[in-house]
Amino acid sequence: MNGNYLRLLGNDLVSTVLDKVADLYEEDISHIEKKINKIKNKMGLYHNNKRLYRIWFRFFG
Repeated sequence: MNGNYLRLLGNDLVSTVLDKVADLYEEDISHIEKKINKIKNKMGLYHNNKRLYRIWFRFFG
């Protein structure tokens, strides 16, 4: 009985700590995901408009 209680207490403590760590990093992770999405969008635009980009860079690049 006592061992089970301690195990439950330990699991609860670990999960609480992990939750706190996750909360700390969640904001950073969402920021990184936004940056990745911006880069993907720019790459998509570039691939869709490759010809336009070539013309643009010929005159303005």
